[in-house]
Amino acid sequence: MAYVVECPNCSEPFLRKSTKRFCSLACQQTADLIRYARRKRLEGTFARADVAEAINIWLSQIILNGGYDGKARNVRADVWAEVFARVGGKCQNCGRAFEDEGDYRPTIQHCNGNSNDVADLQAWCWRCNMYHAQSVPGLLTPEQARAEDAIIARWEAPQPLQVCADETLWPQVCRQFPARLSEVEYNDADDYFDSFCEYNTGSADGDAYFAHVMAKDD
Repeated sequence: MAYVVECPNCSEPFLRKSTKRFCSLACQQTADLIRYARRKRLEGTFARADVAEAINIWLSQIILNGGYDGKARNVRADVWAEVFARVGGKCQNCGRAFEDEGDYRPTIQHCNGNSNDVADLQAWCWRCNMYHAQSVPGLLTPEQARAEDAIIARWEAPQPLQVCADETLWPQVCRQFPARLSEVEYNDADDYFDSFCEYNTGSADGDAYFAHVMAKDD
C-alpha cells in the first residue's frame, strides 16, 4: 500500500511506497548537504580546504546530476579487480603509481553515466577523481544558478529554514517524516492517478481518457 506525503525538503506531494522520506535523490542529498554545511559553519571548519572541496563537489552533483547515486555506481568486487588488473598499478588519467592511502589511492572512474560494465570503467587515483568531479561547466543555466543560490541561502540562514535542514533537530525527529497529506491509501501509482480520472480504466498516464473517447459510438 502507498499514501500521499509531503517531501520535507521541497514540500511537494509524492506517493510513498517504501521507507524513503524524500521525493527524490536530489531532495534527500540537498537536505544532507545543508545540514553538513551548517554544522561545519558552526564548528568553524567550513573554509578548511578538504571541507570546502567536499561541499563544492556535493553541490555540483546535486545541481548538475540531481545528486550522486552511490548505489547505482556500486562496483562488484570481481569487476573492480578486473579493472585494476589491466592497468599495471597506475592511474589511467595521470599515470602516477597508486599508493595504499592518501590522494593517490585507487578509485573507480565511471566513464558512461552509472554503467558498471567493465568497458565503461577506468582505474583512477582519488585526486584525479576529485578534480574531475569539480570540473563543472563555467556557466550554469539560469535555472541551475537559481537552484544553487537557493541551497547556499539555506545553509547561510541564521536559523534552519526547514526541519530537515536543522543539523541538531533532524536526527531526533526524522522518523516522523514525511507527513501524510491524506489518510487515503492506494495499491499502486495507477490506483493513485486513477482516483483523479473520470474514466478509470487502470491507467496512470492519460490512456483512460483516450480509451473512453475511442469507444464512443457517436
